[in-house]
Amino acid sequence: MDPQELAEKLEALEGQVADLTKRAEGAEAAKADLEKAAGEAGFDILEGKLEKRADPEYVEVAGEKVEKSAIPAAVLKALETQAEEVAVMKAKEAEVALAKRGAEELPHLAGTDLAKGKLLEAIGDNADILGSLKAADAAVAKSMEEIGSNPLNDEASASFRLKKMATEFADEHKVPYESAFAEVTISGEGLRLMNESRTEGK
Repeated sequence: MDPQELAEKLEALEGQVADLTKRAEGAEAAKADLEKAAGEAGFDILEGKLEKRADPEYVEVAGEKVEKSAIPAAVLKALETQAEEVAVMKAKEAEVALAKRGAEELPHLAGTDLAKGKLLEAIGDNADILGSLKAADAAVAKSMEEIGSNPLNDEASASFRLKKMATEFADEHKVPYESAFAEVTISGEGLRLMNESRTEGK
C-alpha cells in the first residue's frame, strides 16, 4: 500500500471517528434531555426502565409545607413530638369545653359533665332532642326542689311517694337517682305523682 492510499484510508477513518463521536454526543444530549424530562414528570430511569417516583411526604413548619426528606432526622422527630403534644392539648381543651357545656345546659341530669357535653355535641342542631333533654333536666330540678320543700315525714304527699318510688327504682336497678326519677315519671303512677306533686304547697 503506497503512502497515498494509506493517507486516504486514515483520512476516511478519521471522518468515520468524527461522525461517530458527533452521533455519540448527540445521543448523550438526547439521553440527558430524556432523563431531565422524566425527572420533572416524577419518573426515574432504572436499568433502562421508567419507574414512577414515590410522592414526597410533607410536614408543616411555621405554616409552610416542607418536604420530609429535606429535614434532618433529629429535627423531624422533634417536630412530630411537638405536633403530638399540641394534638393532645387541643383534645383536652375540647373536653374541658364540652364538660363546661354539659354542666351549664344539663346540670340536673345524671352522668358526668363531659358525658353530657358529648351528648349535646352528638345531637348537634336537633332541636327536638335538645328540647326533650332540657325538659327532662328541668323536671328533675323541679322535682328535687319540690321534694325538698315537703316534710320528709309526710308520707301521704305525692312528692314523698314519688321520691320513694324513684329511690327504690335507683336501688333496684343500680342507677343514679336522677336516671331513676326520669324513668319512673315517663308514664303511669310516677307521671301521675309528678303532676300531683307540682300542685302541692301552692
